[in-house]
Amino acid sequence: MKYIQLFLLFFGLNVCSQAQGIFPDPSFGVYGVVQIPWRIWALNPYGNYLQVQEDGSMVFVGSPDSYSFDVLRYRTDGTLDTSFYGRLPFLSTYSAGVGVQSDKKLLVTGLLVTDVAGIAVARLHPDGALDTTFGIGGISAIGVDHAYVTNVLELSNKKIWVFGCESANGGDPPSVITQLNPDGSIDEAFGNKGHLRVNPSPSYDFIPNGVQLPDGRVLFAGMAGWRIMLMQLHPNGTLDTSFGLNGIIIHDLGGHGVLSEAYDLALLDDGKIVVTGYTHLPFSAVILQCLPDGTLDPAFGFQGVHHVLNEVEGTSLVVRPDGKIISAIMGGGSNPALTLVQVLPDGSRDLSFGVDGKYELPKPMEQALTISLTGNELTVLAQNRGNHILFLQRLLLDLSVGVLHPASPQTQVLLYPNPITEHFSLDFELQEQINLDVWVLDMNGKKVFDVVNNQDYPAGKHSLSGVLPEGLPQGNYLLTMRSGQKILRSIQIAKG
Repeated sequence: MKYIQLFLLFFGLNVCSQAQGIFPDPSFGVYGVVQIPWRIWALNPYGNYLQVQEDGSMVFVGSPDSYSFDVLRYRTDGTLDTSFYGRLPFLSTYSAGVGVQSDKKLLVTGLLVTDVAGIAVARLHPDGALDTTFGIGGISAIGVDHAYVTNVLELSNKKIWVFGCESANGGDPPSVITQLNPDGSIDEAFGNKGHLRVNPSPSYDFIPNGVQLPDGRVLFAGMAGWRIMLMQLHPNGTLDTSFGLNGIIIHDLGGHGVLSEAYDLALLDDGKIVVTGYTHLPFSAVILQCLPDGTLDPAFGFQGVHHVLNEVEGTSLVVRPDGKIISAIMGGGSNPALTLVQVLPDGSRDLSFGVDGKYELPKPMEQALTISLTGNELTVLAQNRGNHILFLQRLLLDLSVGVLHPASPQTQVLLYPNPITEHFSLDFELQEQINLDVWVLDMNGKKVFDVVNNQDYPAGKHSLSGVLPEGLPQGNYLLTMRSGQKILRSIQIAKG
């Protein structure tokens, strides 16, 4: 008889079983997926379209057509929150982004569809109502036409940066940053009457994403002349000359003239920078790790780069508490797939994640707009590239790392035997009374059967006996203990 003992404690989790590393959250939508009857109408869908709020609710922008604009909120179970009202009929999602302020108010960018052309920023209260103290009636028209992508970021000094790529009449579009005061007015002391234009190459440039460093400087990832670019600025808008060459560093992946772009970035605790995008030599999606000065980290991957060969591009990434990096990868060919790839802190592929380090999301999802990580829950906002229909997927990551639910009771769990032929026992101890469900799921997150359903258990030691259903195929399954909507523990089991 083989025993697997799991000491799953509040501040540390020691799991002695094998794990797939990722599976759909069965409490969310249908097997972890919600199809949304809105779309993103955007020329280049690399904006930040999704924010996950503190309570786990998901706020994002969408539209039933190309000339209207909704800010939507979905609850943690995947249902639409009809109490949240965020319709903005004077904007379209052609150039859209959503950010959150330190006071939890939402900043939303979009293209004006009124007589005044260009980009505008709206500010919403946490319930979706317009904040009429911002701009004029909640809207600030910034007087810039951001052509391809736009995003918004509140800095620590409460100033607001709106950034993207500006249309240029007959010329090569520069990157542009507009600074707003906290009340939504343009800060004309910044750049040229509130606008800073940066054109480091004689060709097309853009900055789809940026983050603020702890010291206040702001770092952007993007592209200059079809090459991956990092750009660092001081909060006053001047380029940080201590970074790269006068604040800019360009990475020629594959050599000069080879196309490459960056779409998302994140900061590590040690100041290093991780970036995702693509290169055409070799043709691959890429994950880069750079030192704090912007140069490639030679200790990561191959000369600072991890290649995901024969895939189109990495569009969004997150960094887990243990330093592992997940990038959302868009596939190529006539039947493209959306794949999540996880790499270890040294840049090698994490083969314990999915299949050989890759997890393919179900069709018809083809392109991730944004991924977000909260605890062990990975939320993906994706679209089909053909019809632009939106999907939300929530996935549960391996429960062996990090503090998952600090409010959940500590437990010690013993499951035996494993592999299971027919009968099994589950012993556990609770520190407080809870209402408990114990389910067995397949590896796609579909419930196979209930061991316990909606049962109250007092604090103390408990023992359950279970029998696998007759005819259950051999293979791997997940035994999940949950209380309400919270996953408390998940154990991989094998049917022998």
